[in-house]
Amino acid sequence: MPAAPPNESPMPKWKLVIASHDGNKDLWPYFFHFLWRFWPEVPTPVYLITNHTTFDSPKVKTIHTGPDRAWSDNIRDSLVSIQADYVIFMLDDMFLNTVVNTDSLAEIYREFIQRQGLFCELHVRQDFEPEAGGGRLRHIPDTSLIAGINCAYWRKDFLAKACVPGRTIWKVDAEVRRLNREQGERMFYTNCSHPELDYVESVKGGFWKPEGIDYLAKNGMRPNLLLRPCPLQGRDWFSKMYRSLLKRGMKIWRGIEQKKGMRKMVRPFQVNES
Repeated sequence: MPAAPPNESPMPKWKLVIASHDGNKDLWPYFFHFLWRFWPEVPTPVYLITNHTTFDSPKVKTIHTGPDRAWSDNIRDSLVSIQADYVIFMLDDMFLNTVVNTDSLAEIYREFIQRQGLFCELHVRQDFEPEAGGGRLRHIPDTSLIAGINCAYWRKDFLAKACVPGRTIWKVDAEVRRLNREQGERMFYTNCSHPELDYVESVKGGFWKPEGIDYLAKNGMRPNLLLRPCPLQGRDWFSKMYRSLLKRGMKIWRGIEQKKGMRKMVRPFQVNES
């Protein structure tokens, strides 16, 4: 982050935080491969929130939450360990696919701090309203779905506030939209024709999405489809039943891994390349 001019106070620090769990540890080598490739200047350590397993990298600090609890409880308690006032918060299946413009991110961050922001979505391709002043940030309309658990700048204590105890990720997502209706004057998105942080969302419902598989294939990578399949996402009875059976099999295998203490350390670049 650029140094502040002599007559200005330094910007508060921010860190990148990745929300995950041990059931998604097969995603980590891919996630961090693309992170280092497209964002080599990301402030380190990067924080990874998960249960028991550690990602083996000096640039990553793993925060262990222990056994599974409510998603909101895991995130809220983990934020205490993060040494920064602000965070960029991402999920583990968001594989970057474009070089990150660090100067642009720094410009947005400065405006975000100056406007006492609580939340700023960084993955938006649309503009709802012009605003006076020529800045980069726009207020999120009350009816918009932009506010939520997305790739965004957050004031850390505001993210903790959104993580109401006992909530799933979807209920926290809804809580963020409720807070936007209540405190929208401090919640923003970036006004740009392309996302500041662009990525391929690679997993849905615990399974690989076809676009995730395609993205890995374009980069010479082939995931283990026995460990995490890529079934059809149809809404018919058979498709739903098939996905349910696959999920049970995945849950059984991960339970066996946990009991045997398998793969307590995940190393970078452990990908099957074609």
